[in-house]
Amino acid sequence: MSEIKPGLHYPIRLDALPKSLEVAYVGDAASKIQPGFASGEHNTDRMGIPHLRPMNIDRQGNIDLNVLKYVSPDADSKRLKTGDVLFNNTNSPELVGKTTAIATSLDWGFSNHMTRIVFKGEVLPKFGAYQLHYLWMAGYFLHNCVRHVNQASVSSQSLAKAVPFIIAPLGDQGRIVAEIERQFSRLDEAVASLKRAKTNLKRYKAAVLKAAVDGKLTEQWRKEHPGVEPAEKLLERILTKRRKKWEESILAKIKEGAQLKGRGWKGKYKEPKSPDQNNLPPIPRGWYWASTDQLFWFVTSGSRGWAKYYSDSGPLFIRVGNLDHDSITLDMRDLQRVKPQEGAEGIRVFSVSLHEIRP
Repeated sequence: MSEIKPGLHYPIRLDALPKSLEVAYVGDAASKIQPGFASGEHNTDRMGIPHLRPMNIDRQGNIDLNVLKYVSPDADSKRLKTGDVLFNNTNSPELVGKTTAIATSLDWGFSNHMTRIVFKGEVLPKFGAYQLHYLWMAGYFLHNCVRHVNQASVSSQSLAKAVPFIIAPLGDQGRIVAEIERQFSRLDEAVASLKRAKTNLKRYKAAVLKAAVDGKLTEQWRKEHPGVEPAEKLLERILTKRRKKWEESILAKIKEGAQLKGRGWKGKYKEPKSPDQNNLPPIPRGWYWASTDQLFWFVTSGSRGWAKYYSDSGPLFIRVGNLDHDSITLDMRDLQRVKPQEGAEGIRVFSVSLHEIRP
């Protein structure tokens, strides 16, 4: 065991393993390590045989056939068999190393970005696949791959001679695999339960909002507080303040030297439109229907025409993808930033022309 050199960021302390476990390299435990074949003539019309590629192993170490391409069966003779372990040898640095076990013999080919590992009889395929996939999850292959311009790779020779592999007695391997799958089943059930809870939560939120807007949510509160100012009076105060604000803005322009046509400028104020109360559904006593024209002071679209986004500096740029059902999602992986336009004074969150705002 002292001769095994695990490389950078190996997640297991080899010197702390039980004595019943042996440590070797992957190549010592395998009878065959073989990359697949390349083909430039893929199709999605189910013509030929499936050609498994990197996206056909998901992050959980399962076969994913949602995106499947086919090649001619004459392209190469290599086929996957039950008991093979499929290792993703070429991908982005974060994804290289995903591994799965093949449970069923089908007429499947596999690309040169995938490596087939056939373990010797003393290693169960699922035990080997789970161990290698764990190394991927722990970031081991991220730190021990060869990086190219747009991708990274782990060669068959490196996989065979540089990646440590722990071998347990066959009985222990079977128990370990069974326990892993039992815990995974529990996790799957928990995830399904969480999804159901989220769905129910959305329905509950919708029900609460409906109760809020039709008055049922505050029905008891209104009975306990009969002296609250009617909404109609509140709207009158809002509209009075709105007009006053408009007049103050005009007077400020006059003070700055603006020339207005005619002296009756106060008569140019346009009252916001109110809704037709006769065509609206009934609402609780004390409530009052208002229009968005009465309540909104300023409405605008966001900025357009940004040529480039940045991830390191500049103000946050909120896009459609950042909007959830009832909140703004600021996931750092999806956030973009922008930089001030050349010649602009300061940082402008909205790069739109602000014409005179009509109240």
